[in-house]
Amino acid sequence: FRPRTSDIDYVAVTATPPDEEAVAALRRAHDRLRSTYPRPFFDGRNVTLADPAHDPRSVGPAPYSY
Repeated sequence: FRPRTSDIDYVAVTATPPDEEAVAALRRAHDRLRSTYPRPFFDGRNVTLADPAHDPRSVGPAPYSY
């Protein structure tokens, strides 16, 4: 980790894909996080438990934060 240079990468794993309400809640949570802690950036993607078993190129769209 290098201050003012590095970001924090994450993968969030859920049992099922988030519905529209959950995606809206994720958006609000990331907006609050970004306004409270502008640095370091939190970059990542949400996946389901089944996604890692597949070729990453075949996994469909999912919520993310970059």
